Amino acid sequence: MPALNFSLSPFPSRIDLLREHTRTAHDAIEAMPGMRRLMATDYTINEYEALLLRLLGYIEPLERMLNYAPKAHFQLGCSRTACLYADLAEIGAKPLANAQRAGFSALDFADESVRAGICYVLEGSALGGQVIRRALNQNLGTRVANAINYFDCYHGKHGKVWRSTLSQIEQTPNLDATRMVGAAAEIFGSLHAWLGANREAHPAEVLSGLKQTGAKCPFARFSNWIGL
Repeated sequence: MPALNFSLSPFPSRIDLLREHTRTAHDAIEAMPGMRRLMATDYTINEYEALLLRLLGYIEPLERMLNYAPKAHFQLGCSRTACLYADLAEIGAKPLANAQRAGFSALDFADESVRAGICYVLEGSALGGQVIRRALNQNLGTRVANAINYFDCYHGKHGKVWRSTLSQIEQTPNLDATRMVGAAAEIFGSLHAWLGANREAHPAEVLSGLKQTGAKCPFARFSNWIGL
């Protein structure tokens, strides 16, 4: 978990701390070629399949670890893993049984402060996913009409879920700010590393055309607007 250095004076809110100390890592994900390509008018179904497969390798083990503590306060409101499997099945892709999976040994999933940081990242990303959903619908049309569950997991209730998450983070007693912010930063950082290792999702010929498309994923800017 990355070292953190912040002052609690003049007592910023927990959400302010999370936003401030994850901003750089958040922006780094936005700038990734594979994420920027999501908004491109020439985005392909093969790129989308590669991204979903890579996300599955990260999200499935992460959710499995979260689910080991079913009575914990901080739980996700929907199964991203189920959404990813549904999306992949819809486009005719089958995950490999022996596909690589991410590891999360740096995180203590029994710690409520850690879980709060994780939920902050994942539930916040669901709001940014609405922008991506619209772009996919526009650029890939009927081919993904029923294959965007991962980016639309709450079906119009994203704002309500997000406000509830923020309220829970602020009001749950005895959360440790350092562990909470550290967990959020760890998720952003490890996801960036995981997606960056997936060269199939943005091969050289795609990267060479990226400048011409002018595409940029608006995830971070959108999330800043809603408080992520």
